[in-house]
Amino acid sequence: MAIPRNQRFRQDRFTEPILRLVHELTERDRQSHILPEEFAPTPGADLQEIISSIHSEMGHLFSEIDRKRLKYNEIRWQNTVRQEIPDLIEAGLIERVVPGRFRLTEAGRGRIDQNP
Repeated sequence: MAIPRNQRFRQDRFTEPILRLVHELTERDRQSHILPEEFAPTPGADLQEIISSIHSEMGHLFSEIDRKRLKYNEIRWQNTVRQEIPDLIEAGLIERVVPGRFRLTEAGRGRIDQNP
């Protein structure tokens, strides 16, 4: 359901989509490596891919406020997604593989298994 024009998309509404996308993008990354596993880079989901996928899947739900640019030129909903990432790390649901790349923890996998 779309958000009314005068309301923001709440940060916690991004939790489940981010977890699902981290899982899907990490699996895709893992399958794309042609090197043996011991030599391949650690698979993970790229933050820009997460943001792009959220826009594709959920962009039609964002209000006018969500689409506005903030004073440092970032779009509000993208900033909200970026703010949710450290909260998910702190909650133990995802972990940072390298800067800008993330993967699910066991707790994160359990969470998406509960909410498919």
